[in-house]
Amino acid sequence: MKKTLIIAGIVIGMVLVVAIIGACSSDTPEPATPAQATVMPEPTVPQPTPEPEPTATLTPEPTATNTPEPEPPTATPSPVPTFTPQPTYTPQPTYTPQPTHTPLPTSTPLIPTPTVEPTETTIPTPTNTPEPKTDWVALGRSTDPLTDEERASFVSPTTEHNFAFPYDDREATLFVRCGGSGAIDVFIVWGEQYMAAKNNVFSGQLRWDDGDVAQARWNEAASNEATFLDSRQLDIFISETEKASKLFVRIQDFSGKNHDALFQVEGLTTHLDANADLCRN
Repeated sequence: MKKTLIIAGIVIGMVLVVAIIGACSSDTPEPATPAQATVMPEPTVPQPTPEPEPTATLTPEPTATNTPEPEPPTATPSPVPTFTPQPTYTPQPTYTPQPTHTPLPTSTPLIPTPTVEPTETTIPTPTNTPEPKTDWVALGRSTDPLTDEERASFVSPTTEHNFAFPYDDREATLFVRCGGSGAIDVFIVWGEQYMAAKNNVFSGQLRWDDGDVAQARWNEAASNEATFLDSRQLDIFISETEKASKLFVRIQDFSGKNHDALFQVEGLTTHLDANADLCRN
């Protein structure tokens, strides 16, 4: 700051000196010359224009800012726990013993109590009666839509037969069908084979178990796939079948060819008795 002021003072002094010199040179009279001569003016020497001195800019000195130091945090006093007084101990009452109970004298009953003897209970042992063996399958009951007659049917499929190709994988089925008033039909379905007979009647043989061979007559069905046992042989057929376990049947067609089938027939009586209202006279 002082250095700037000094320089400014020097510049101002130089300006003043130059101004004084210029003023003195303009006031001095020119000397007289002996002859009249044309006075030629002296050339005016231009005075140099003083260059302006740079003005120094005074930069204010920075003012120191006094930042107050942060005050230390004020310590929060911890709360003093409040003392809770304990409850005052109350003494328990002193136990007073109860007087000793004196039992009453036992009285003698006037009527003696009768003594009941335990009775052994015998539980009957259930007897498992085995169901009778049967080779028949019950088809249940049905009703004829025209006559409203109820029927019950039982069937037994073949176990052996001699059917030729293409019926060798088929089987024949023996039917026993009971209708109203004890009427019974016995017929065989021959596994879709075409069964044709002379005058609609087949001749054949029957054999139950190892008994004697019996002759039989069978009637041709309208579909030519079944044969019905003659009604005059039904009674003997039912009575013999109820006693047997197997039945062998042979029928000859119109060409004399034999059609053989073996049936397991044990247990027919069970089904006939279960449907006695239809199967027994």
